[in-house]
Amino acid sequence: MLTLIGFPVGFCLPIIFYFAKKHFTKQTWLRQIHPIPLIYGGIYWAPYNLTYQWPALPISVFSMLYLKKRFLAFWSRYNYTVSAAFSTAIALSAVIIFFAVQITDQEISWWGNEVIYEGCEGTACKNLPIPSGGFGPGLGEFK
Repeated sequence: MLTLIGFPVGFCLPIIFYFAKKHFTKQTWLRQIHPIPLIYGGIYWAPYNLTYQWPALPISVFSMLYLKKRFLAFWSRYNYTVSAAFSTAIALSAVIIFFAVQITDQEISWWGNEVIYEGCEGTACKNLPIPSGGFGPGLGEFK
């Protein structure tokens, strides 16, 4: 049912926002809302445990809210450098982990390795059992 509702909502919502932006030209906050990423955001996070995204949140909030507001010149100069440094650190740690752990066939057992098998990521989550006859009316039952 929700999937069927999603198609017309996904079609109409950008049109509604387009005309709202045309009609309410003095509302500056309305220009910052983009309905397609807003809709896709729920799909991006839906099947995953939020521990994958959570470590980046405090750093992002500190950078975007505190540093940008109080030290704009510093933030403008070093924000992208720090972002590139974090990306480089992730790539280097992946190389180090590969040579230190995976190539030597070592196994490390800790919470971070076992959390991926809990919840809906380890086993499929089903709300209702699938009926044996399938969904909807059977063959010849259309009236």
